[in-house]
Amino acid sequence: MKKITVVFGILFILLIVLSASCTQVISIKSDNTQRQITHESVVHNYETAKNNPPNPPVITGPISGKKGVSYTYNFTITDPDDDLLFNLEIDWGDGTETIDCGCGKSWQSGTVVSVSHRWSRIETYLVTARVSDAYGTYSNWSESLPMSIPRQISYTSFGKIQGYIYSIAQSLFFDYGRLIQIK
Repeated sequence: MKKITVVFGILFILLIVLSASCTQVISIKSDNTQRQITHESVVHNYETAKNNPPNPPVITGPISGKKGVSYTYNFTITDPDDDLLFNLEIDWGDGTETIDCGCGKSWQSGTVVSVSHRWSRIETYLVTARVSDAYGTYSNWSESLPMSIPRQISYTSFGKIQGYIYSIAQSLFFDYGRLIQIK
């Protein structure tokens, strides 16, 4: 992108200088991938690099957990052009986002970035992410990975309930250690 800007800046200056003498004409024709410069019937063609957006990150990690516990997810980031990657954005589905800029560094295509998160409410969340390349082009958002934080029945509560049932059954069928015969 910088090369194109510099080339067009030089061409603009050249156009001003040449048009002032009124003896030469430079015209520029362009589309998305091809640039053409004509100068005194000489045509110069050059290609500009077509930048494809990065692929959406692939997310792996747990899909069920407990509230308040931190879980680590792996985000595999790739680019079809093998461009360097920056700015991993993660939407955790709970109204919070993480933007990991790489702390001033970039990632190679194929890097696995690990990020942890904890949820504070009982609910099912959808985790998605996207990444940008060196040209500032973002990928589409990834496929959602569900994370379910279900209600938990504690074993201590279940044990108490089990104890009450045993006590009731014992009092119905036993009389102080003797089996009551039911006729």
